[in-house]
Amino acid sequence: MKKTVLRFHSFIRDLLAGWVLSILYVTGLTLLFPFLYFLALPGATSPILLVTAVVLVVLSFFGFVWNEGSINKALKTLSRITLIPGMIGVLFSVFGRDVILGYIQSKFVATPSIFTFVISNLETAVPKIRVLTVVYILLGIFLWFIGDRFEGKKGII
Repeated sequence: MKKTVLRFHSFIRDLLAGWVLSILYVTGLTLLFPFLYFLALPGATSPILLVTAVVLVVLSFFGFVWNEGSINKALKTLSRITLIPGMIGVLFSVFGRDVILGYIQSKFVATPSIFTFVISNLETAVPKIRVLTVVYILLGIFLWFIGDRFEGKKGII
């Protein structure tokens, strides 16, 4: 009975740790989208988003290595999770501009000069977001292959 309870506690701990680490990792990756958008705005660059994103990604990587017990399992888990913001980026690349402009038109009374300003900012930010989307998808594939190469190796955590 005690072994069953201990296994259950271990299962719950691993499940919760996996969810928390996944949320931290996806949040870190997803923070790069607004960072690139704000980078396109004049005078709006702040390293806070970038630093926060990097810290979240690094912490979650080490957390996954600890939780999974090996680098190859951690890298494969991260590769699957990395594809999530990549797919979100694909959706926003396809629907993003129209959805954002429609929201702005429906919620705010915009003068033509403000609307022109918003469109010009979107025109500069959307190509950067598309590049980041491709990077996420390629990174997910790369992490999978690297995790595959570490599989079966001894002495690596």
